[in-house]
Amino acid sequence: MNKKYIPWKMISRSRFRDLYKEWDEEDRALLIDKMNVLLFENSQYTDSKNYGFLCNLLTSLAIVQVLESKGMPSM
Repeated sequence: MNKKYIPWKMISRSRFRDLYKEWDEEDRALLIDKMNVLLFENSQYTDSKNYGFLCNLLTSLAIVQVLESKGMPSM
């Protein structure tokens, strides 16, 4: 996997960066953990052509998973 696929850097490039700033430290840590899992599971798609797309996609999926794990509706 390309070493630029670092969760916090991907979040900062995503459209969800402002939402991330509003979350508390515990939820931010959960989001980073979820993104690491998603990056591992989807490593076959991590190439330079997909970086921007994956910043938004993986961040949004991780946000939904964190919200659901806390019993919150995702949408």
